[in-house]
Amino acid sequence: MNLQYVKYALEISRTGSISKAAENLSVAQPNLSRAVKELESQLGISIFERTRTGMTVTPEGERLLSTGERILREVDALETMFDGESIPRESLSVMAAPSAYVAHAFVSFCASLPEDRIYETRYSEEDLNRTLDAVVNGECKLGIIRIPLHFEKYYTDKLTAKELKYETVTEFSPVILAGLGSPLAGGGSVTPVSLGDFCQVISPEAISLEQSGTEATPKKEITVTDRATAYALLVGDPTLCIAAPPMPPFLAAQMGLVQRPCFDTTLYRDLLICRKDYRLTATDEAFLRALKGTVRALKD
Repeated sequence: MNLQYVKYALEISRTGSISKAAENLSVAQPNLSRAVKELESQLGISIFERTRTGMTVTPEGERLLSTGERILREVDALETMFDGESIPRESLSVMAAPSAYVAHAFVSFCASLPEDRIYETRYSEEDLNRTLDAVVNGECKLGIIRIPLHFEKYYTDKLTAKELKYETVTEFSPVILAGLGSPLAGGGSVTPVSLGDFCQVISPEAISLEQSGTEATPKKEITVTDRATAYALLVGDPTLCIAAPPMPPFLAAQMGLVQRPCFDTTLYRDLLICRKDYRLTATDEAFLRALKGTVRALKD
């Protein structure tokens, strides 16, 4: 496979246009189209869908380009590795179940990085199956997945079948998050009856209480796609709440939130996963130390 063709495909994906990509790359448009078709033929997939509005990447194309981009970065690193003028490069790639505590660990890790080298760090939050696929195909080195404890054997058997090793990061039951101005800030556990007076915000890190076997039926639901918006809603509206993994108390206070024990005591376990043939780097270990420190803070 010609890596130059992968570079071409990445530029088409970025611009959404063959003509614009050809202009940026200083390559004739027919040659660029021919290179993409040859790459698609070699791999037996369609990388792009050609629409009236431009070039759209297919799911297979997304996987190719994600992996190809990583490989190209590593090739660039190899080319500068023995350059006496270059600064040492290190990398970290983590894909995790949506969690404020994991995100905080990543922030702490980044803040501790020395300035005498270049770090390429990637952190994203995805669901369990997406994370499994990413770790198996090498898109990321470390994954953190969330499993209900009563399905533990099903998932650990699945990890073993995919030749992944795993270890426990933490176990928890859901908490109810709300703003400091909420009636829930008064303390005590949240009951199904009291939750019925609130509107539940559904965000990527939210845990469905219905899914956990409860009969809680909030008045209505608001769906958002990011944590920052969800927390802003909680702070701004005392009638809102979220069922979510716990976060360190100091972090909740910084964000103007309270977290209360929930009547739903379903146990979840977050697992650190990586390929069996993968050896942790010093950079990985530094991140895991930050993660361990944040997990300890969950119990404060």
